[in-house]
Amino acid sequence: EIYEGNPVYLEDICYLIRNMFCGKVSEFLAEETPVITELMSSQLGEVFERLSSREKAIALELSQVDRPLSRSQLNEKLSLSSTEIIKGLQSLQRRCLLKTIENGTMAFALCPVFKQYIRKGSLTARSEI
Repeated sequence: EIYEGNPVYLEDICYLIRNMFCGKVSEFLAEETPVITELMSSQLGEVFERLSSREKAIALELSQVDRPLSRSQLNEKLSLSSTEIIKGLQSLQRRCLLKTIENGTMAFALCPVFKQYIRKGSLTARSEI
């Protein structure tokens, strides 16, 4: 579920479980956050660098919250126009980086691996400041 069936991630995680956890899936699953391997981190870094500034702003905002946000909530939090937010959400969705949740209104959340990648990067960036 965390890796959303992505074959590249699953292959990398299988290798990791085999070589770092002696093949013990239960030990791997005991980790508190999604594990992001060097390969995943490199790939996600390339993806993140290719995002537009509006996509990055939306992704950074969504990475900071533990619940999905609606377009109106993103409008309140970001200094982007409604049109820019819609275009950014569409693009993130096309790139398979965004999940949509429908609870009477549409809400948006980042895919778990991408969210963890951004959170990890944000912590590193803050510690360097």
